[in-house]
Amino acid sequence: MNEKGFTLSIRNALSKKGHWSRVENVVGVGMPDINFFFNKRDIWIEAKVAKGNRIIFEASQVTWFTRRNRYKGEYLIFVRKHNTMWIALASSIMDKLTYTHNGGKPWLELNTLQTNASIIQHKPIDWDTVLDFLKSF
Repeated sequence: MNEKGFTLSIRNALSKKGHWSRVENVVGVGMPDINFFFNKRDIWIEAKVAKGNRIIFEASQVTWFTRRNRYKGEYLIFVRKHNTMWIALASSIMDKLTYTHNGGKPWLELNTLQTNASIIQHKPIDWDTVLDFLKSF
């Protein structure tokens, strides 16, 4: 599954529970993919599909997080690999990214995500548990 398909599956699961918007890159470079209005608040979600044992980020995503975090802003990162989905607070993983010296994109090892995830779900995803987490987020 690619990120577009993963984002669509998140949309299908959450769309009847709140207002969902896909954020296009032209709006602001590095912004999370999804804005979900739920439980009287905006929740920002970045959707990622692991490639091998890595989750790859754009440098602009790290910059956006750094600026948002400066003001105590938080968002969620949903990651999928095969039949497993992890949800992590951006602040719990962004300081654990690995940077290459040759200008490659920053990345996170999947086992680091597993250690720092707030929720781990296996197919079939229990979206009610995800919504309960979103209420507490």
